[in-house]
Amino acid sequence: MKYKGYFKNLDEIPYMVVIDTGGSGETEILLGSDPFIVKWEGSETIYKPLKLSGATTSIVSNNYLFDIYNPTANGIKIQLFSNDTVLEWSGYVEPNIYNQDFNQEYETIEINAIDALSTLEYYKYETDRKKIVSFLDIIRTALKKVSGDYTTIYETKSNNLSLSEMYIAENNFFDEDDNPMTYKEVIEEIMKYMGYTMIAYKNSIYIIDYDAIKSGQNTFNIYNSSDNFINYTSSSGTLLNIKTIAEGDVTETGASLSLDEVFNKVKVECSLYNFQSLLPDIWSDLTNYAGNWNATEKNQFTHNADKTTYNRDHFYRYYLNSKYKSFYYNKTNWAEVELPNYVLPTGRTNGDILYNFMKENIGATILKYVSYKTDEIVPSLELENYLVIHRHLGLPPSDGITKKVFELKAEKIPEASFSGKYFLVVSGEGLWDDRLNAIYLDSDYKPDGDSFNESNLRLICKLKVGNKYWNGSSWSIYDQGGFWIPFKNTEGNTDHYINKWFPIKNTVSYIDEIDGNGYAIPIKESDNLYGNVEFTIYSPNYVNTSKRVTALWLKNLKLEIYSPNPEREIDTDTVYENIINEDYVKEGETIGLKICTYTGKSLSYSSPFLSNGSYILTLTNSALNVTQTPEKTIIQRLVKQYSTPSKILEISLKNNIYPYSKLINNTLDSEFIVDSMEVDYFFNKSTLKLVEKK
Repeated sequence: MKYKGYFKNLDEIPYMVVIDTGGSGETEILLGSDPFIVKWEGSETIYKPLKLSGATTSIVSNNYLFDIYNPTANGIKIQLFSNDTVLEWSGYVEPNIYNQDFNQEYETIEINAIDALSTLEYYKYETDRKKIVSFLDIIRTALKKVSGDYTTIYETKSNNLSLSEMYIAENNFFDEDDNPMTYKEVIEEIMKYMGYTMIAYKNSIYIIDYDAIKSGQNTFNIYNSSDNFINYTSSSGTLLNIKTIAEGDVTETGASLSLDEVFNKVKVECSLYNFQSLLPDIWSDLTNYAGNWNATEKNQFTHNADKTTYNRDHFYRYYLNSKYKSFYYNKTNWAEVELPNYVLPTGRTNGDILYNFMKENIGATILKYVSYKTDEIVPSLELENYLVIHRHLGLPPSDGITKKVFELKAEKIPEASFSGKYFLVVSGEGLWDDRLNAIYLDSDYKPDGDSFNESNLRLICKLKVGNKYWNGSSWSIYDQGGFWIPFKNTEGNTDHYINKWFPIKNTVSYIDEIDGNGYAIPIKESDNLYGNVEFTIYSPNYVNTSKRVTALWLKNLKLEIYSPNPEREIDTDTVYENIINEDYVKEGETIGLKICTYTGKSLSYSSPFLSNGSYILTLTNSALNVTQTPEKTIIQRLVKQYSTPSKILEISLKNNIYPYSKLINNTLDSEFIVDSMEVDYFFNKSTLKLVEKK
């Protein structure tokens, strides 16, 4: 149902109010004495990142208008048109409880509404995967969410980079428990960082810089769309509205003049969302393959020690990690096979689960494992974490085939920029086994004839970040088949290698100034690494060509990020502060930022970067004529505006004021910007709070 009400203002301009509850049909309604009033909010400082508006309309009716009850964020749209077709304001009826007298007498029903931007607080940030996105794309997605009537975005060009040129990792908008921010919070963070204010006015979104309005910088990026910003075109243009307040503009007496408060100091605090691991922990967020968390397979094998035999019980728990994928192949013909579906027998946690599958197929399996002597009393299973690559590479001659067996699912982890000076350090240990059809550890097993060359203790892997591959010596756009991770012969002799643990070889030098230990992969700023991460482990090859490779056991496998200067604190927030005058009583609020300039402390999801992955270290603001970090620009804006009192003029003028208007009062010898505004469309007046712009 569409409810339509009509009125003319004091200047005989016709207006139409439309309330759309959905469905078909149309009914004319009688509007009250205050047919439509809209108020745009202000703030303690003029630099409020998001200035929202709310509307009030009144209906005179003796009917029950139950369908105007709105339980959702954007269930019932309300619009105001002038001259039937020109959109003046649009939004949604506020979620409310319907309230009307039971007696069917004529009465005035007041309906409150909020603009579409206000409904952003009801929507959690969503993404199909945590990608790299531009600031502009985030805003477009937000506008698509709220389904407003916006067709144009005007973005000030006061900074040298546009919102379409600045990128950030979406993971920044999720906490460590994966709880998302709201779209309103995300938009506010973008605006705060840029020093902008976003306002919805008529059918447009204005992203303005009050310092640019003051300085006369009036060029804008303009984005137009006819399909709710699913698609858009871009151009540039100017917006300028400079108005000298004349006596004829004032609509009523009672204007007031006051002085704004000053601050003794201003502070900006940056909360950086740092990260130090390139790969998700293989052994975190696991699900037991067999269903129950403690589903365990128990096998008994005979061991030989000092010419005596004894039995050991071996316990296996098999796991899946949604961020990784294992690949399996028939050990005879390399035909790819699927991991079988397992149904746990009712009432049982033990039984045959995957051991026989590992014996018959090539692949990689995440498991927790431990063994005890059969006659040993075991109060609890002290299971350890392993990634077992069951290879079944027979005695030469053999196929020599190498295929991927374990892979990080790139779509399951956040994209990010890895620009800067860092090292990726791969660490862990490996144990090679040559026993036929034996996928268990046996410390008593000591074969003969397994001499080796240390250079053959290696595992082929592939690491890709964005569009670049690590080839063993540098980052390249070409896929050269991967690189070798070497293992270290810690004992010094080369008589035996089977059934021994070898650590990944340390290539970290003291000159790297990092405290990691393992195979180091350097990252330089010039590498411009950004995007998703892909990491693949391939089936192992021979160490000694006279010995099989039945399995390679890996434990403590990690790929971590280290920065030079290990004594630097990386988890602390960065604080910018400026003392204006300690004698002033009023303390400025601390402005918290969740989008922050890269500091070099650590890789961070919070720091914006260019399309090539390079972190943005400074912005040039033409209005203030500065090139510096945005945090320092925020400080400079506040110090400039609030170190001395500014005039506040509250006045009612004719309704021809815009969010980007600059108003001049010659009597006060001052230039003002609009901090807040209330428009009464019947009386055709704007009640303004004007703040002198320094």
